Amino acid sequence: MKTHFLLIGLIGLLISCASPTENESASQKNKKNESESKAVSQGNQQSKAEEFNKRINMECLKKSYVKHDEQEYIRYKFRITNKTEKKVKSLKGNITFTNKQGHEIKTFPMAYEEPIKGGEEVIWDTETVFDQFMDDEEALKDLNLKKLDCHWEPLQISFADGSVVK
Repeated sequence: MKTHFLLIGLIGLLISCASPTENESASQKNKKNESESKAVSQGNQQSKAEEFNKRINMECLKKSYVKHDEQEYIRYKFRITNKTEKKVKSLKGNITFTNKQGHEIKTFPMAYEEPIKGGEEVIWDTETVFDQFMDDEEALKDLNLKKLDCHWEPLQISFADGSVVK
């Protein structure tokens, strides 16, 4: 008789472990909703970036490593093209370098605060401080620009007429 109760208890335990509880179901639903929200958010960010890129194009032309005044830098040369008819006052965003497989190497903030006339193209020389103790900095320094993709994630375009695109 004791083994019969023990067997029934064991079967009950196995069944309760095998089927999800209401809390687990709710947790799974929350995870699904979070994934869907992230996908929508990424889609919105992508369409926002596409909208910005219709107005401004940024391309990395050159990347080099330099050392001066006992400090190390990674220098960049970008071509910025204003595709609008309006004069741009400033640009803010992030620049991300990825390898050809799409894995992020390094992201850093950027701010360009010189005017760019409508339809004009400018060359922007800038640099970031190189930190030899950071793996992403080493990778960025060592990889040839031909083995990298450069992406500009625009956050704000300010025009001379006072209008702003965010």
